[in-house]
Amino acid sequence: MKFEDFNKKNFIYFFILILVSFLQIKINLFLNYNFNFLLSLLILFVFFIDYIYLIFFSLIGIILINWEPKVNLEIILLFLIPQLFYLISKKVGFKNWLMFTISLVIGFSLFYIVLDYTFILKNPLYFLYDILINILFGLTLFYYFQKIK
Repeated sequence: MKFEDFNKKNFIYFFILILVSFLQIKINLFLNYNFNFLLSLLILFVFFIDYIYLIFFSLIGIILINWEPKVNLEIILLFLIPQLFYLISKKVGFKNWLMFTISLVIGFSLFYIVLDYTFILKNPLYFLYDILINILFGLTLFYYFQKIK
């Protein structure tokens, strides 16, 4: 990856990644809700950027929200779930808002099931609320990214 290849569109994606990371941190601090906007954005990047940038943006986003030098399961999932959907999107072949929404629901379900499946059973409304907020957030960015593509 050369710096010359990092064009204006990728700079916009990078700037949005930084904003989303800080938004996730601030909402967690002030509202005591932990929405996974970063996971939503990384799944969205699957549909718009090259694989090398997906890896780069995934690592930068993870560093921004988890600046501590320890690796935990949540961080590993934040990195691996977008990679999985990148491979799936290459096999499926079509990239539209419906595929993004399906990927987001499956990705969040996978994230919560692997981390702690009992969370979904104990807090189904919070789980659905998190998915709904992230679908609205992701679709808003999806339409914006389509305009700059």
